[in-house]
Amino acid sequence: MNQLETIHKEWLMKTWDDYPPEWFITFRYRNQPKTIKTVESYISEFHKLFRQKFHWRIKGRVTRSSNIPMFPQGIGMVHFHEKSDDVNENTGKLVQPFHTHTHLSNTKGYFKTPNELRYFINGFIQECKKKKKQDGSRYLENFCYLNREEDVRVWNYKHHSQYNISSRKKKMKEYLVGKPELDIFSFDHLTTHF
Repeated sequence: MNQLETIHKEWLMKTWDDYPPEWFITFRYRNQPKTIKTVESYISEFHKLFRQKFHWRIKGRVTRSSNIPMFPQGIGMVHFHEKSDDVNENTGKLVQPFHTHTHLSNTKGYFKTPNELRYFINGFIQECKKKKKQDGSRYLENFCYLNREEDVRVWNYKHHSQYNISSRKKKMKEYLVGKPELDIFSFDHLTTHF
């Protein structure tokens, strides 16, 4: 682990100690993106729109984007993008598309079960896809619905705090498909480091 990775890890662990994530979400994409830039643009859009939708749900009305509190007053999300082996359904060839692991925190217990959060996100994705058809915007057209049980899990400190950073189970896989990448562009963290 180089010095920058060590600093990111310490900063992340400090943030998670003060504001432990509540949920661990796995996003997959219909178009099986192969570049990090593509996945970062998808998750950046999701991050912004999810923050709005969640805040509007809490307030019970639409408010200006500038009035939505940033982390730690509002919700926090940390995204890791990672590759995995998959088979393209159309060609039958082995591909290594990116998927995203999101650590969601500071919802203050709003979602009681994984199914509640799954339903909220799937409804939100559906709403964005309908909107896209109406105004021609991209929105979340490439997001897959969260239909698998493992797509939404309660965050577990022992397992998920190291999952994308230094999980022993993933070390061998990293040699084949690469290390998970922390999305520093959509990274909610404490503004002070220790």
